[in-house]
Amino acid sequence: MKRLKNKNAFAIMEVIIGTILLGIGLGTVTSIATRSLSSQSKAEYQLTASWLADGILSQVLVDGPINFQELQSNEGNFEEPFEKFRYEINFIETDKYQPWEVTVRVLWDGPRNQSQFVEIETLILERLGEKDLLERLQEEGWIVPRAPLFPINRIERYFQDESDDSEG
Repeated sequence: MKRLKNKNAFAIMEVIIGTILLGIGLGTVTSIATRSLSSQSKAEYQLTASWLADGILSQVLVDGPINFQELQSNEGNFEEPFEKFRYEINFIETDKYQPWEVTVRVLWDGPRNQSQFVEIETLILERLGEKDLLERLQEEGWIVPRAPLFPINRIERYFQDESDDSEG
């Protein structure tokens, strides 16, 4: 009888130890899975914010820093489906006719309402060859307007070239 009790006690001890080890293993797996999902969510937000910041910088590049500031707001919220994100743009003119320092920061509220952000900083040169810039350069004396010394009659020159071809 005593041996039977010892075997039962030993079996109960094995079950208790096995349950404890199983609980520790499941707790570890659950903890790793939770951290993995959290990291994936954070990476997804960072990737989306980087993509949105790149889109704003592309628009600054297309419009030019001066025109962008006249046409767009330097801060605001993105439209749906990116309404969780907001942006701030900072322009610094370094020197006349030198690239502008442009900084775009895309922000969002992370876990426990902690503000998180992605910031991209680059240099963008004002668009050259635009009418506004040419006028500004002319006003400041950097460019002298070019004009022919004598008026050009293009129609006469065209027909004169045709008559020269038919004679030859």
